[in-house]
Amino acid sequence: MGIALWLAPSQSSLEGIHLSSLITSLATNHSTPLFAPHVTLLTGIDASTPPTELLATIRSALATFPTPAGPFSLTLTSLGSKADEKNYFQYLFVKVDPNAKLLALRKAVREALLPEAVAAKPDDFFPHLSLMYGEDTKNHCLPGFKRIQMSLQ
Repeated sequence: MGIALWLAPSQSSLEGIHLSSLITSLATNHSTPLFAPHVTLLTGIDASTPPTELLATIRSALATFPTPAGPFSLTLTSLGSKADEKNYFQYLFVKVDPNAKLLALRKAVREALLPEAVAAKPDDFFPHLSLMYGEDTKNHCLPGFKRIQMSLQ
């Protein structure tokens, strides 16, 4: 298993508090795992890489990334689910607009952290913020989108 690089809201921000509360509520009500709100920027980073080397590589990649004026922001667009595909980590999610800054950041860290042969392959990036992990069982089923959509507004 490799390392994943996440973009996460500040835990003390309004967005971070709201998303954490929603994820906690869903996890509690549907007996699913609890996790911190995040958008996975990159997976497949070699776990055997020494942390100091990994951090130096990330710093180097970020140095090539244009510094945004103000906070880095993401736009959540619509609810989705890949429960029917049995995609455990995308059971229930909110899609994230793949804006130019996000794609440029993804490209910079992908090229810096993945082996050249992997980074050269077409990118299948699907930016999203998971709300619930899991799979359909008799203990829980996909919750109503309308109720969740209302809580996101």
